[in-house]
Amino acid sequence: MFFTFIIRNDYYIMQFSEFFKKYEGKDIIVLGCGSSVTDFVPKIPEGVVTIGVNDIGDIFTPEFLLVVNSPNTFKPVSRVSTISNNKSKYFISHFPEKWIPLGIKNEIVNIKLGDRNFSNLGKSATDIIDYSNNSPFMACICAYYLGAKRIGLIGVDFTDNHFNNKDGRHKLTGQLKEIDKKFGILNKKLSKLGCEIYNLSPESLLQSLPKMDQDEFIKNINK
Repeated sequence: MFFTFIIRNDYYIMQFSEFFKKYEGKDIIVLGCGSSVTDFVPKIPEGVVTIGVNDIGDIFTPEFLLVVNSPNTFKPVSRVSTISNNKSKYFISHFPEKWIPLGIKNEIVNIKLGDRNFSNLGKSATDIIDYSNNSPFMACICAYYLGAKRIGLIGVDFTDNHFNNKDGRHKLTGQLKEIDKKFGILNKKLSKLGCEIYNLSPESLLQSLPKMDQDEFIKNINK
């Protein structure tokens, strides 16, 4: 595969569309930062494509790290350090220029925000990623464009506390009903496009996605 590079602030920036279907027919694991991710990451087989969000680097190094929030939105500030020092091969963001000054050393992949109505979903080789109000949602859409046949979702719990921070009630708890609805719509749309999302977290409060036992998903990965 040949990449087109743009030089910005001494960094080479790739466009997300250049990864279109790079992993076609593969299973991709999307990792959020909920507490269920802790016991799962040791199970991930070597070589499986993974997309993590935010400061997942505290416990696991995914191949792709998706960050769609500005550095100043992360509290405590130690989270910013974890993100900017992450070891992932690729750093995906719609404003990488806000993270570059903080010393990220990944290969940078630029995306553009779409909308909340799925109007861009299914387009070929696009840089536009539709969004909701949480990063794992966008990571699932990214996984589809990478070519995922199945998406295993873990750490998207919306329960109290994150895996690395006893921060109490999830800040999006009040929006859980709408978030769950959006994930359900996304899964139905992706199913029609040949991609399925499975929720691998036994404690996740999402009800609209089909649950799958973690060991079953791992046993049949990429088969």
